[in-house]
Amino acid sequence: TMYNKLLDNENTEISPHCQHTWIIIKSLLLLITYAFLLVSITACSDRQSDLSANTGEAIMPRSSSSFKGMNFEEAVSELEQAGFTNISTEVLYDIYFGWTEEGEVESVKAGDLEEFKKGDVVVSDTPVVVTYHMSYKADPKDRTYNGIVYDHAFYCSQSDGLRSRVYRYYFFSESENKVLYITHTTAGAGKTNKHYGTYDGSFDSVITISFDSSESTTSFNKNQSGDNVHWKSGSETYIEKEVQSSLLDIKYW
Repeated sequence: TMYNKLLDNENTEISPHCQHTWIIIKSLLLLITYAFLLVSITACSDRQSDLSANTGEAIMPRSSSSFKGMNFEEAVSELEQAGFTNISTEVLYDIYFGWTEEGEVESVKAGDLEEFKKGDVVVSDTPVVVTYHMSYKADPKDRTYNGIVYDHAFYCSQSDGLRSRVYRYYFFSESENKVLYITHTTAGAGKTNKHYGTYDGSFDSVITISFDSSESTTSFNKNQSGDNVHWKSGSETYIEKEVQSSLLDIKYW
């Protein structure tokens, strides 16, 4: 053919018309290849759905090791698209220094399978657990007192060399704006007192507490510098704490 002769003769000059025709042919070949790949991918996805619907089995979309590090929502979405019907999540509230992204997957477990390969066939209703990381500050268990969730906690400690005092305020908005005030002193055998009241105001500016046992009130003024939040009440400065109780010198409780 003309094109074979042209290819056999390196010195033959190809006319602009031929060059244009050859470009069109290559473009058509690329389009056909792309269409074939698209159909193959769609067919593969359809086969996964058909497999789950017809046989009660699903194909793992990736290996257990490649799930690690991706966002948990993307992992759940991939598993759902693969046909898995019994997916749950577990959270590790263990991010303290920001080296791990919030929502980053730690592991994916399918039944007793902790390790698996892409393409492994698993029963579609097998319990699949996606475990991921979040900041310790987001842990609801870390913001409870006697099982009741609090919104804010103020902490202050003082020492005069002979004894130390620890003051804590806990604010419960879901319990009619109740306040629990705990004081502890290490003098002698040590002594702990609890006081109750209600609060009013805004945690964006000023909070005022009215105690049940007296007519006195206590006000706190917010002072924030970057991520550091302090509350001033008279000469005392309180730090806002929303961390696990074991990190708050709870021996004084």
